[in-house]
Amino acid sequence: MFTTNTSAAKWISNNNIDFGQNCVFIGFDADNFHYDDELTWDKALIAAMDTSGILKYSLVSYRFDKNKTINREDVALLAGKYIEFCEDFLLNDGKKSVGSNLNVVMNQFTFVEKHEIWERLKNTGFNIIWLPPLSTLNPLEELWHSLNHLSLRENSSDDVNEIIHDMICSVDGAFAKSTIDGAAKNVKELLN
Repeated sequence: MFTTNTSAAKWISNNNIDFGQNCVFIGFDADNFHYDDELTWDKALIAAMDTSGILKYSLVSYRFDKNKTINREDVALLAGKYIEFCEDFLLNDGKKSVGSNLNVVMNQFTFVEKHEIWERLKNTGFNIIWLPPLSTLNPLEELWHSLNHLSLRENSSDDVNEIIHDMICSVDGAFAKSTIDGAAKNVKELLN
């Protein structure tokens, strides 16, 4: 577990981790998920990505009351859905698509205790690399940034699931590779 991007970058470099090879990036966006507050006030987007694009995603509902700030129950529900997504991806989809010799790069999140998710994921056979929260070393942060520039109102559908599906499907291998290359560049810049 790293507390700074610099310490993470040093470890990644010292262990010859190549983000373009044998790495999957997992993350979520809830706080910055502002496509349309009316349609997405209770939603979080969780995704797994590699150089080929988005491997899996889930749009989950996690808030109970639109008029209240996020409370402990909301946080517990989101944490549970995030852990469930990670387990399902790593134990099922991840092993099918890339085998078990894989580095899984994930940001630490304040709502998910590291030991809770670690205990559940440590026996999956994957090497979990825990980056600091909102780390620019995780290319999914760039994905969230890009998707946040899109507007749900510009789509012809009112179905948020359909709209998000279309947005995620637009993330092709070229875009994924570009964001992963950008994260790898961030690692090198932190070492200089």
